[in-house]
Amino acid sequence: MNTSTLYKLTLAIGLFGLSLPLLLQAQPLLQDPPAPGFPHHMGPALADNKQGPGLPPYLRGLDLSEAQEDQIFALMHDQIPALREQQKQRRHALDELDALAKAPSFDERKAQQLAEKLSEIEKQFVLSRVRNDFKINGILTAEQRKQLEETKAQFGKHKPQEPVKFTPQNSKKPALTLI
Repeated sequence: MNTSTLYKLTLAIGLFGLSLPLLLQAQPLLQDPPAPGFPHHMGPALADNKQGPGLPPYLRGLDLSEAQEDQIFALMHDQIPALREQQKQRRHALDELDALAKAPSFDERKAQQLAEKLSEIEKQFVLSRVRNDFKINGILTAEQRKQLEETKAQFGKHKPQEPVKFTPQNSKKPALTLI
């Protein structure tokens, strides 16, 4: 056997040996097929969720009937083109503002117009969200609305994590303290 062949064989065996642990760890994932009716990238985790994709996350945990799910899904689906258009308009307005900030001279009137355009886009987005939430509330039963309010109240009780305060290293205080 010549040196070149021996080198290639050693390299191939070494690479196989290094990749073997990764292949063995990946095997359980290969054995777990995706849930029927769900795209492969959503995986089996969504199969346990009674609510399908397309429903707002804040409705998770509510016992919705299939008819309610269908109504809410249709409501959400119908607004997608308008939301897409609003998002494109928002992105274009932000790009124009960014270009204006980088321009050699500042045009105050143009900046005011773009800011007003952006605020109108944001206003329409907020109004459409409120209208949509109103329509969803109309689909829910009184008991489901009560459960949703309790869930929202419970969510508001969680206290955010304390911020971390960093101090200079030459200080006599500890380097990391909680405020």
